[in-house]
Amino acid sequence: MTKLLKQGILWMFFFLSLFVMWCSTTTTDTTEDMDMDMTGTIETSDTTDGDDTTDVETQGAETTMMDHGDDTGKVTLWDSPRHQERVEIDNNGKTLYSWIVYPETSEPAPVVLVIHENKWLTDRVRQMADDIAAEWYIAIAPDLLSSYSDEYTRTTDFATPDDATQALYALDQTQVTSDMQAVYDYAQTLPAANGKTVSAGFCRGWSQAFEYAIANPELEKSYVFYGTAPASWEVYADLQVPIVAFYAWDDERVNSTIPQTEEFMSQNNNTYEYEMYPWAGHAFMRNGVMPDASQPNIDARTKAFERLINDLKDL
Repeated sequence: MTKLLKQGILWMFFFLSLFVMWCSTTTTDTTEDMDMDMTGTIETSDTTDGDDTTDVETQGAETTMMDHGDDTGKVTLWDSPRHQERVEIDNNGKTLYSWIVYPETSEPAPVVLVIHENKWLTDRVRQMADDIAAEWYIAIAPDLLSSYSDEYTRTTDFATPDDATQALYALDQTQVTSDMQAVYDYAQTLPAANGKTVSAGFCRGWSQAFEYAIANPELEKSYVFYGTAPASWEVYADLQVPIVAFYAWDDERVNSTIPQTEEFMSQNNNTYEYEMYPWAGHAFMRNGVMPDASQPNIDARTKAFERLINDLKDL
């Protein structure tokens, strides 16, 4: 009897060992499956507004290509509930690649033409367009490097910011003004627009916004951020659009031109209003939202954006 009991106990331990080994194998397989699920391709979904032309995964890939690593604004940009769209605007056979964001509103809205700085059409510029649209305005940001050459047809084709900057400074001003007019004309055709359009330019875009304001008296206003105005007195005689300017305190390269701008504007009875933001540096609208932003740049960005939106309410 004792012998049989001992054999029974041995067999029980044997089967128990087999059971433990089987459980361990099953758990490992399950864990591996979970790891595969977590590291594999995430199933993509359509954009938030139901636009099936681009899914979330594709958008991320295109953004990286377009901005060459400028991903500081992606999370907010791609999570936006507003309708965002890439559009191609024709200018006498030339294609202008542009980014448009529509506000969530039941009323026709004014249009803000967002003119990018001396780099390219970055995520941060598109984020600015989305921020403006969040305040119930249609925002259109054209790529000024569109159709630059057969080799460089848009922002994505330039390998570095320096390459894009050199190309931007090589642009013919007459062509840029013509391109801006094509974007303006496109804005007038939008059923969701109320017919009122302004421009907002940043850095190099400041100069382009100013130049375009001289060329198009139909603009309601031109908002210019930390840039320089034309140095020729004669061009101010043609300016009919009010200029609203935003300057950084620590930006003497730009600020040293303010007295001359004030003088020329005054002599021609042009409307010129500006504010300077204490201790902020050049490009605070971009740098003020960076992860390592200084407090003066953060404050300047916040106050300047509030000023912009409050002024737009008069449209």
